[in-house]
Amino acid sequence: MKEYNIDQTRNIGLVSHGGAGKTSLAEAFLFSAGVTNRLGKVDDGNTVSDYTDDEIQRKISIGATLLHVEWKNHKINLVDLPGYADFIGEVYGGLRVTEGALVLVSALSGVEVGTEQVWEICQKYNVSRMIFINKLEKEHASFYDPLNQAKERFGMSVTPLQIPIGEGLQFKGVVDLLRMKAFYFEKGGKIKEDKIPDDLKAKAEEYREKLVEAVAETDDELLEKFFDKGELTDEEIKKGLRIGVIGQKIFPVLCGSALENEGTNLLLDYLVEFMPAPSDSAEIKGQDPASKSEKTIEINPNGPACALVFKTVSEPHVGELSFFKVISGKIKSGDDVYNPATRTTERIGQIYYMNGQDRKEIGIVSAGDLGAFVKLKNTHTGETLCHPKNQILLSPIDFPHPAINMAIRPKSK
Repeated sequence: MKEYNIDQTRNIGLVSHGGAGKTSLAEAFLFSAGVTNRLGKVDDGNTVSDYTDDEIQRKISIGATLLHVEWKNHKINLVDLPGYADFIGEVYGGLRVTEGALVLVSALSGVEVGTEQVWEICQKYNVSRMIFINKLEKEHASFYDPLNQAKERFGMSVTPLQIPIGEGLQFKGVVDLLRMKAFYFEKGGKIKEDKIPDDLKAKAEEYREKLVEAVAETDDELLEKFFDKGELTDEEIKKGLRIGVIGQKIFPVLCGSALENEGTNLLLDYLVEFMPAPSDSAEIKGQDPASKSEKTIEINPNGPACALVFKTVSEPHVGELSFFKVISGKIKSGDDVYNPATRTTERIGQIYYMNGQDRKEIGIVSAGDLGAFVKLKNTHTGETLCHPKNQILLSPIDFPHPAINMAIRPKSK
């Protein structure tokens, strides 16, 4: 398996209100990156992400699913998270280990209650965000209604990077406001680059100006330059945009159709270019298990080993799979790591990269990356695994408290 540097890794949570198309978008990403050779559909029950019987039957995501693609020499870990409020705990777990989130908004129903909920969880965990307005190919779809709703709910930092060429049944491409080019979607996921149509030139100029203003405000040096010259170079815009996205001062808006795989290649380009790498955060706070005082750990592939388990799944014929993120150092098969919560040592067995239920065995996982352990004996969701000589307890995942508790207790085995 190819190894990636920490700055070549992107961890992205796919979040939205239920039914906005996260699983379809994940499927389009896998297809575009060559991981799959067909575009699975939720209605057909053949997607990589929704693979359990319940998910196939109900046609919704129930649990967090770990996926990954390679794009432009970067590894993008995708965590497809449920949109229904019943499974909000999965969203808390998934967003705890991602630096970025792609917030999907339906071009038909706009910003909904679930959109606001996931936005708040992203704020809680300081997760950078991009917005993708999906389903633009559907009849009565609108780009500008959801855009204005997002600006109203989430502030003027919501800034388009693209505007559509046509909407609904006339949707055929996007105008890229960074490159000031039109991109038309053709069959088979191909894209044709062209000049901006005459009827969209004025609108593109207007939104480009708003984008440049938003970028200039992210950095004092850029702001000074913008006031002096009234414009920024493409490189300055890109630099300021990345600073703005990482610092959560800009929330770029892109658009397309996940179901038709339109706009997904351009979206992958922007995830790589502007979303934060794990190394863009310097350190993570935790607690010294012995003294109970605050302790920090540097996000460094060469530091002491430390990982957080964010989800546990019981898989038939395999046993328990523990999904984890390596915060510091490297963890490999055969290592002994310490769990300060249960005060036990775990011997690491097989380690996997996951794509839905498909597992690929790997020997080592480095800082910033996500993977899955098999058959840990005493480690559960939200617990830390660290080097025995450099112990740290990361704060557990702060799951919402249930409103009602119910249980079934058998009288006997």
